[in-house]
Amino acid sequence: MLVLKFLLNFIQTLNQDVSPRSLAGGLALGMVVGFVPKIGLLALILLILIFMLNVNFGAATFSAAAFTLIAWIVDPVFNKIGYALLTAPSLRALWTLVYNTPAAPWTRFNNTLVLGGFVTGLVSLVPAFFLFRWGVVKYRERVLARVQKWKVVQALKASRIFGLIHDTF
Repeated sequence: MLVLKFLLNFIQTLNQDVSPRSLAGGLALGMVVGFVPKIGLLALILLILIFMLNVNFGAATFSAAAFTLIAWIVDPVFNKIGYALLTAPSLRALWTLVYNTPAAPWTRFNNTLVLGGFVTGLVSLVPAFFLFRWGVVKYRERVLARVQKWKVVQALKASRIFGLIHDTF
């Protein structure tokens, strides 16, 4: 029931008059949060960033949950990326410098999974933003516009049942 409510809230957010840029920003930042393990300072910093920027919090929450499931599947890839970055001889001086800063060890960047997921999320952030923004615009142009014209949808919206279902979820 909670998953259904979560999905319905996201669909409702997509259908509202929220800017595609705000939705895409929330989805993209939520993707980065989803790729990073939730223990440590890095996840907290990303969460604070979501609150500080003008992005949709509901979209970020939905995206973080969805990409957490995806990250669970591709964790071996994140692990290999993190291992390659942490063991690269050319980056050894950088990792030593970062590790000697006071707060950096709390980010757990020296964990291959954390670093691999974070770097993958950062590299994917800008392309994902543009892809999500395009997807939101196309969804509203094609899918939402057609569904709103259906007689069944118009009848349900006019009925009291729609209000009861909407209030229940």
